[in-house]
Amino acid sequence: MLKEEKKKPLFTIYDYLKKTYQYAKYSKKNLLFFLLGNVAYCIINVIAPLLSARQILYLTDEIWKPLIYITLLIFALEILRNVVMNVNNYFINKYFYAVKKNIQLEVSEKILQIQTGVLQENSSGTFIERAGNDTDTLSDIFIQGIDYITYLISVWRFI
Repeated sequence: MLKEEKKKPLFTIYDYLKKTYQYAKYSKKNLLFFLLGNVAYCIINVIAPLLSARQILYLTDEIWKPLIYITLLIFALEILRNVVMNVNNYFINKYFYAVKKNIQLEVSEKILQIQTGVLQENSSGTFIERAGNDTDTLSDIFIQGIDYITYLISVWRFI
């Protein structure tokens, strides 16, 4: 009986990111702002539980004046957390659509270079569908990579 060999995937996410980076070159600013926002979000998420614990201590010790101040500080921190999250969503969406647009432009240019015989053998709908679906898949690779980076940052926060 032969041992079954594990099939390695042809490409990993890192390989895909490397190959498709050329489409994201011009939108590095949005990615940088997103990553900085993620770091700020992680810092806020570390500070918030510490302040909440202090709030509970003031509440159980019946120290009212600092309790009001810390409650207002927690409220402001929660507002800041929501603002940072919305700004992060803005930058990642801007980045995602810029990458998607660049990929679609190049795919469209390549489709226009296809010879007439090939178009007659296959329906034009196939090319149009592939141009839309494949570019979505390629641009999703960046989102997966960014999710992975965000996961690593959040894991480091707990270490």
